[in-house]
Order: sequence, then C-alpha cells, then structure tokens
Amino acid sequence: MDEIAKSQTADMRASIGEATRAATAMDAIAVSMAISVESIKQSVQISKDIANQQKLVGELQSRAYLSVQFEDAIYQDATHVFEGIAVVVNRAILPPMT
Repeated sequence: MDEIAKSQTADMRASIGEATRAATAMDAIAVSMAISVESIKQSVQISKDIANQQKLVGELQSRAYLSVQFEDAIYQDATHVFEGIAVVVNRAILPPMT
C-alpha cells in the first residue's frame, strides 16, 4: 500500500509539473499575442494616416488652381483708353476636364 501511495504521489508531482510548464508556456504565448496586437494596432493606425494623407493629396491635385494672365492691352479711342486681353489658366497638376 505504501508503494502505491508513493507511486501516486510521484505521478501527481509529475502531473503538477507538466501543468505548471503548460501554464507558463500559455502565459508566454498570451504576452506574445498582446505584443502582436499592439503592433498590429500601430500598423493599422499608420496605414489609416497614410490613406488620409493620400486622399488629401489627391483632392489637392485634382482642384483647379486658376490664375489670370494679362497678355496685352490695346489702345482704342478717347472713351475707351485701352482694351485688356487676359487669359484664365489652370495651374493644377491634372489637366482640366472637358
């Protein structure tokens, strides 16, 4: 009977040791997963920031930046001192839509 009790005690200690190792391994995995989650959150935020910046750049590039260039002035008569000739120019990066 004493041998059976000693054998069961040894088996129980081995079982507890294995459970302890498994719990330690699961704890390490949980810590690693938490670090991965934080890294993914930062990566997603960076991606969102880049997407928002690209959206802004796209909007700014597609706007029409108009300016007026005066090309010439022609004398007419005593009532109308001169005729101004001007051109409206689109200075945007993208060509104007027609």
